[in-house]
Amino acid sequence: EVNVRMVQGMINIGRGMVSMYILAAHLNMPLGNSWFNKTVWRRYENMIGGIIEEKARASVEEALTEEVAAEKESNAKYRTTEYNSKHIVHIPASVDEGWPKRAAGRKYDSNGGVMSVVGQNTKKIVEYEVKIRNCARCQYARKLGIEIDQNFKDSHDCRENWQGKSKIGRAHV
Repeated sequence: EVNVRMVQGMINIGRGMVSMYILAAHLNMPLGNSWFNKTVWRRYENMIGGIIEEKARASVEEALTEEVAAEKESNAKYRTTEYNSKHIVHIPASVDEGWPKRAAGRKYDSNGGVMSVVGQNTKKIVEYEVKIRNCARCQYARKLGIEIDQNFKDSHDCRENWQGKSKIGRAHV
């Protein structure tokens, strides 16, 4: 469907609904408010976002399985640790993390941070984590004096999982 592909394209290039309207105007595609509004945009964005998250998690799990197999194959003396009656294989990996918006290396004020772990053997991402400081619905509720508890967060698609400052969050991503 064209609507889904349009929203997916905007998500893939990191843009939103306004950018979609600008692109459509340049392509001489008529987009009216009756055809596409914020409610429709959000519905497609949530649907596509869920699919992207599922695919990302499946890809990471597959990459981790490949990395463990590659480590066992390339290193006859690979290390393991027993945890919950399972043997966990130690894999060599590289970790990168950050809170992207900063100035002069001292000002960390981004609302989101990300960490990724890349396996040394396969060069694939074997784990990732995202930290998000703000949820629009929770922020609005705080302004109204509403207590934010787990029930409130469960009532919507809340992604807020970090309350500290970005600079402190770098060590916790």
